[in-house]
Amino acid sequence: MKNITFLIAVLFSINTTILSQSCLPEGISFIHQSQIDDFQTNYPGCTEIEGYVIIADFYQTITNLNGLSVITSIGGDFKITSSAFLTNLSGLDELMFVGGDLMIGDWSQYGPYNESLTSLAGLDNLSTIGGDLTIRKNHLLVSLAGLENLNSIPGSLIIEKNSSLNSLSGLENVNSIAGELTITNNYSLNSLNGINNINTTSIENLQIYNNTSLTNCEAQNICDFLVSPSGTVDIYNNSAGCDNPSEVANGCGITLSCLPYGNYYFLSQDNIENFQMNYPDCSNLEGNVTIKGIDITDLNGLSQINSIRGSLMIGETYDPWIGNPILTSLAGLEDLVSIGGNLWISSNDSLTSLAGLDNLDSIGGGLFIGLLWGGSSNRNMEALSSILALGNLNYIGGDLYIQGTSCSSFFGLDSLIYVGANLEIYGNDYLISLSAFTNLLSIGGKVNISCNDVLPSLSGLDNIDPTSITGIWILNNNSLSTCAVMSVCDYLAMPGIDTWIQNNATGCNSQEEVEQACLISVVNPVGNSYFSLFPNPITASATLEYCLNKPSIVQLSIYDYHGNLVEVNEKAQSQGKHQFIWHAEGKSAGIYFFLLKTNIGIHKAKRIIK
Repeated sequence: MKNITFLIAVLFSINTTILSQSCLPEGISFIHQSQIDDFQTNYPGCTEIEGYVIIADFYQTITNLNGLSVITSIGGDFKITSSAFLTNLSGLDELMFVGGDLMIGDWSQYGPYNESLTSLAGLDNLSTIGGDLTIRKNHLLVSLAGLENLNSIPGSLIIEKNSSLNSLSGLENVNSIAGELTITNNYSLNSLNGINNINTTSIENLQIYNNTSLTNCEAQNICDFLVSPSGTVDIYNNSAGCDNPSEVANGCGITLSCLPYGNYYFLSQDNIENFQMNYPDCSNLEGNVTIKGIDITDLNGLSQINSIRGSLMIGETYDPWIGNPILTSLAGLEDLVSIGGNLWISSNDSLTSLAGLDNLDSIGGGLFIGLLWGGSSNRNMEALSSILALGNLNYIGGDLYIQGTSCSSFFGLDSLIYVGANLEIYGNDYLISLSAFTNLLSIGGKVNISCNDVLPSLSGLDNIDPTSITGIWILNNNSLSTCAVMSVCDYLAMPGIDTWIQNNATGCNSQEEVEQACLISVVNPVGNSYFSLFPNPITASATLEYCLNKPSIVQLSIYDYHGNLVEVNEKAQSQGKHQFIWHAEGKSAGIYFFLLKTNIGIHKAKRIIK
């Protein structure tokens, strides 16, 4: 009897193995209905696909998935997209396991989507996925029914751009995720009921925005996350009651001070005027700040802000039609001293000056004024004629990009010592001078001076350390004839350089013309060694040597990496060679800049590392 029982078990095991086989380790794509219909014929016994599966209806022939009814598991990612006629997912009823991400809808947010999908029925037995769950751009999908067997998501949960989705029902049994919870641009969604059981501690970042019908965000896990967020909070542009973190907190019965990880969105004048009430005593903001709204007239409600750890965006960086069209002043930001990330000021059609930023002394990231990559024809900052308010700014950690202003000069940047990346001056039709950059000693990237129609000279860029420049592009400046300034000439003399010089005025119309002008106009008193600093790097002291053609008043200024003046020496010197020893024993480790100025026109900068 035991032998018969054992034989039956062996036969059952063999039969199961024959009927259930792993296959297709590289995965498979279905782009035509015939491939789905012929699957079981082409891959007999194939029930456990080891690799990915992609269903992409590029030929608009897929109407059903019945030919895939034997598949029980997919080892890699599973993506269903670009379907014009598929109304549900029937045919996947045996699918229990997806080892990677599950994506239903558009892959990239911008491409084709599932035009006819109204239901996720067919996924009813799916109990395990191994990565993100993304439901994106299924415009006829009204609920998530069909996912009831799913109880955990070991990645992000992303539900966005499903314009008919009015319910999250179907996710009630999901109790944990391991990434972002993103619910955005679902215009018919009015409640978060359905995700109530997700454990708060499993949420890394929370993004709920642009759900214009969403009024109910007071799910307990959302309330608990706001009390003690473990990551960023992005809640904005939903309906009243869920329009910002403070409104959600009020609905939860809790009071917020500052958000430990940001972010703050001011999309209307009301948002600005309610800030101090919504966030009492909140002066140091940890995240990013966005100010962008068609009715924003002033920023006075933000007067308590002292610092922003992330980036500050005033306007819009890529779209000239979105921004602050009637904002005329930045008054209200006078207490702002530092920004840890980027400062973007763009698409502010009525902004005439930067008054309000008078006390800003450092930007950890880049400073971008104008529409980024907008092209020379975009003038969304054309009203801006002065940046004098930036007079305290001495340090920019990233790019400096100024485009499309009406400024004739950039006075206000006179204190700027250091730019950490590219220096780009682009498409400023009224710009006639760069002399505001006289104190700029070092950059960490490319110099790009392009499409500034009336700019005649690069004077002002003289003192940039050429070894800090990674490239020089001087293009399409119709009036630019003087490019032979010391920094440019010294850079052009270096090997292996990156240059692009063309379509400027005669004298600066090619690299050869500039090099010829350098030989004539830039005189080096004693060859390349007339201004030298050694050793580099140093541990205790540095020796500066320089040579004068004639007696002069010499001023030597030493700055730290953040542009703070460390030491200054000034004295009358005779003609000839001179030496100065800087004792740095008590100074902090880091980068320092030496600027030499004389009354006979010698201005040179050097950089040293301690």
